[in-house]
Amino acid sequence: MSSASSGASDSRIDVGRLIDSQPLSLMQITVVLLCGLTVLLDGYDIQVMSLAVPAVAQEWHVPPTQFATALSASLLGIGIGGALVAPLGDSFGRRPVMIGAVILVGSATLASAFATSADTFVIWRLLTGLGLGASQPMAITLTSEMMPLRRRALLVTAMFCTISVGATGAALSAPTLIALLGWRGLFLAGGGCTLLLALVLIAALPESLRFLVARRPGQPRTAAALKRLAPEVDPAQAYVPPDDVKPSSVRSLVNRTYLPRTALIWSIYALNAFVAYMLISWLPTLLRQAGWSLDHAFLGSAFYQMGSVVGGLALSWAIDAGRPKAGLVIGYGVSISALALLNLIAPSFVGWGVLIAFIGGGIAGAQFILVALAAAFYPLNIRATGVGWTGTVSRVGAVSAPLVGAMLIKSMAPGHAMALLILPTLMCAALALTIRRSWWTSN
Repeated sequence: MSSASSGASDSRIDVGRLIDSQPLSLMQITVVLLCGLTVLLDGYDIQVMSLAVPAVAQEWHVPPTQFATALSASLLGIGIGGALVAPLGDSFGRRPVMIGAVILVGSATLASAFATSADTFVIWRLLTGLGLGASQPMAITLTSEMMPLRRRALLVTAMFCTISVGATGAALSAPTLIALLGWRGLFLAGGGCTLLLALVLIAALPESLRFLVARRPGQPRTAAALKRLAPEVDPAQAYVPPDDVKPSSVRSLVNRTYLPRTALIWSIYALNAFVAYMLISWLPTLLRQAGWSLDHAFLGSAFYQMGSVVGGLALSWAIDAGRPKAGLVIGYGVSISALALLNLIAPSFVGWGVLIAFIGGGIAGAQFILVALAAAFYPLNIRATGVGWTGTVSRVGAVSAPLVGAMLIKSMAPGHAMALLILPTLMCAALALTIRRSWWTSN
């Protein structure tokens, strides 16, 4: 009897180890592509308000700073969504929460096209942010749980880098959409495409295998999903470690085990988000004030986003190579140097354009690998909660950025305003030096 039990125990298969040992399957590639497409449209929907502000302000004959609250509203919504909606993914699954969030984002973005005042924008942008605050943590968590450890940071970062591709697409398409449909065309395009994506997700997005085995063992869909990954494995033998199925809550993030890593990732992410969203929200306006044409100002935003993609992918190798501290510090150092140089050269399209790309590579690139670290810092049972709350706390920095930016725009030259971002970037670099290797290698 004892011997038989021992033999049965020895034949059990840890799903995490199974994923790590297998080559990438079609199911995993589907997860990366669909999560990446979701985040891409999120990037468009985040960027679209700042791109619309100059045109809306001109049409309504009001100063651009009147939309500071609307710019912050989506960021506040992201924080609320991350705190209240994203944790539902640990109870009900990553897939249903993500699909519901995408539907909300698409609907609210579409409704923004019919705004008639700055206050109306605030309402719709708040709801857009609520959906974004859940969809992004679900995409990060689902991708992290479905990817093998040896390439997890790279694949999570590559997936999340599409947020910059979406923002770049928004910046590049803005002149054409505004010329054809006015500023409302920006929101119609984003909302319509996002709602179409929701239909694709309903039809094709898989659920996390780790979640299914932990919370839905014995169900036919769990067995079917395991067979798609490894047909030779008996689904009845699959399991996840006991710690991954323990009941959990937000309090788990600040217990003795996780408090140091939680405090670190929240602090660095909030500071990084302040710098990133200051630039995302006000860069087109700052460049206009520096003498750039409206079309060139849109391209400046595209330079920032394209730099972030290159920087994020380059820095992700640092995590997979076991050197996240070095990667983050180098990225921040590049951004600090570029921010300083903005005040030493004339605001030409080429000169400042190159520096803006380097700033994006360091600041937004770091934001991407911080996302990968946040997912790696926590076990399965609190991962969606951990990623969601990391995003929520970062909103402290993100929500304040448009408001602080509005004050800076009124009081100083564009180059000087951006130079002030050196201080929070230095603080990010200092915090990065305190990251412990055991925090991400244990999960």
